[in-house]
Amino acid sequence: MSTDNKHESRQRAVVDALQAIVRQVQRTECEGEVELAPIELQLSLRLDPSNWSLSCPEPLNDQIARTLTAIHHEQVSHTSGRVTCFQCQSTHCEHALPPSLLDVFVGFSETGRPLWSHLVQALLDCRTDSVDRLYQGVPISTWIPGAELNKRVMKGFGKKSQVFAVLGQVIAGYYFVKLGEELERLALTFQWVRGPGGKQRVQMVMDPALRDEVMLQLPWIAPALKHAEKKINQSRFKGEAVMKRLASDVLRRPRRDKRSTKHAVARRHDQRPVDKAIADALEASCEKAYLDLKSNTLAIRGRSGRCHIFNQDGQHVTSFSIESDAVQSRLNRKRWQALPKSQFLDFQSRLRASLQSG
Repeated sequence: MSTDNKHESRQRAVVDALQAIVRQVQRTECEGEVELAPIELQLSLRLDPSNWSLSCPEPLNDQIARTLTAIHHEQVSHTSGRVTCFQCQSTHCEHALPPSLLDVFVGFSETGRPLWSHLVQALLDCRTDSVDRLYQGVPISTWIPGAELNKRVMKGFGKKSQVFAVLGQVIAGYYFVKLGEELERLALTFQWVRGPGGKQRVQMVMDPALRDEVMLQLPWIAPALKHAEKKINQSRFKGEAVMKRLASDVLRRPRRDKRSTKHAVARRHDQRPVDKAIADALEASCEKAYLDLKSNTLAIRGRSGRCHIFNQDGQHVTSFSIESDAVQSRLNRKRWQALPKSQFLDFQSRLRASLQSG
């Protein structure tokens, strides 16, 4: 074998040995790895010319682990709103986000894959009271402890992970949000998680592409999450108690005060006719009332192209502007149907009663 071939063979042996160490460190130190770009790995070695001996001032495993975990932790910190999939070792695989607007997180599989279920089924599995209220357009929520969410996970697949752990969560819905031209039902998962370095935070699990619009239409959510996270990181507050309070807070639409919120400014900018909702609903004729078959809500058309959505209890959900052809399109697609006169009159009676009761 030539000298060049010997050098190449020895170099290959060194690279193979280092690669084996890197892979072992990645498996043990960087659970839930996100996709990494190529990185530069610098190692410290000591050469003694007296006998040409080579040593490591710090074990190679430790040097490699320090570099990989630092990069891993930095990238994981930018994946808020996702659930780490330990099976794929990623936060960007198809398992990391709910597959539909109606799904919530219900735990990990044996191999650390996030599991999702429709909100109704998840609430039934938790034996939550009054699940039937969902079909009346009234949102409900429940707390799920971390032990329940992690009970299936096997060791080596995220169990007791120091990189990402779900300590507990709240599931809630249905909310009603206007995405594009459609009013959609939305189920949400709010998680109490522990990240790198033991840092605890509260996150809303959601596709980042939808987050800003949802937060705009549900403006009380972000302050509730921020308040809960602050309380959890104050040692005198127990995380479970804070999250149980959050289960109530995420359902509450705060009363308006005299100050103009950012959401109110944006709403006026979009000309969303919220303030006319009650007046339009009471003045409307039966021909202007529809049942939304997808969300089980009532749609009432007002003047100047206004449209108001109410749940079955007469509570206002949202308002927006709509053209006549868009109304006809919903009727043609059987998304809406004309509301029977008796049901419409009953709705108006309940609406008047709620106003009189304060």
